[in-house]
Amino acid sequence: MTEARRDELDAIDPGWCRVWDTGWQRCYRLVQNHVLAGGTLPMADGDIVVQGEDLGRRVNAQRFGWERLLPVQQWILENTLKIAPAQNHEWPVKRTQDAKWAANLAVARQFHACEGHLRVPRMHVEHPGRGETRCLAVRAALTGP
Repeated sequence: MTEARRDELDAIDPGWCRVWDTGWQRCYRLVQNHVLAGGTLPMADGDIVVQGEDLGRRVNAQRFGWERLLPVQQWILENTLKIAPAQNHEWPVKRTQDAKWAANLAVARQFHACEGHLRVPRMHVEHPGRGETRCLAVRAALTGP
């Protein structure tokens, strides 16, 4: 970015920092504007999308990547938006290979119980725990009204 363009941005927003990523600053301002307009702080991915930016995803990226932020960025997030680093209990738990296998096996059994085979169509999505409901729908479609 040229010096003239940086100066133009400084004239618009004195809080803009030349050394920070412009994407970070843009998303910070989008979240700040949303909150100042009376909106709640988006805390989940997909909560609020503004100008093509998923604000919930951005807030979570800051919370879970807190240690990668500069101390001044942490201070700004804490004091202007009340964003704090993610707590230990909020971090996702990694599933073991055995747990993944067990979950996939349960879904395969569910599909087999309904369809009678394991020739799963390529784009099919089987939702765990919805086997009985789906089975009833499949049977209804096969037998007609």
